[in-house]
Amino acid sequence: MAKRRRKYKDGSLCWDCKNAVPHGEHGCSWSESFEPVPGWDARRKDVLTGAKKDRMAESYFVHECPEFEKG
Repeated sequence: MAKRRRKYKDGSLCWDCKNAVPHGEHGCSWSESFEPVPGWDARRKDVLTGAKKDRMAESYFVHECPEFEKG
């Protein structure tokens, strides 16, 4: 299946992408190594992580991605 771009208004496009979790032939530069995908239309958002929510991590709300595949 050819990769295509898709726009999202709310949340992150990654939530509906089969490349969001790397396995077998699927994955993207973000899900595999936390490197932004070239060609993204994304907004950076730092989020609290860890059991005590005491650490900050770099994250993104992706609105458009060339590697999106419905999944």
